[in-house]
Amino acid sequence: MVMNNTGLDLQDLLLDNGVFSHMFSEQERFISYTETNDGQLVTVGGFNHTPVLSHESVFFQAKLLPGQITLVILQNVLHVFSLDANLVSLGVL
Repeated sequence: MVMNNTGLDLQDLLLDNGVFSHMFSEQERFISYTETNDGQLVTVGGFNHTPVLSHESVFFQAKLLPGQITLVILQNVLHVFSLDANLVSLGVL
């Protein structure tokens, strides 16, 4: 199923060097969406384990230089509903 994606403000992202993968909480941010039922869990806040609902791609526009807008596509992003923010892994980039 292909979903509408209006892009993403960079203000909605947190760059994190402590996460092992890109993780987004909002399902509507994904380009396409197929639910996963593989039992994968991630640790949130150091204690709570929460399920990964999907592994898909997201895109957003980024202003890298004045007047230059670039389309960024992140692949294999984990959908983790219980996150308070969308996380971009600096290590994966």
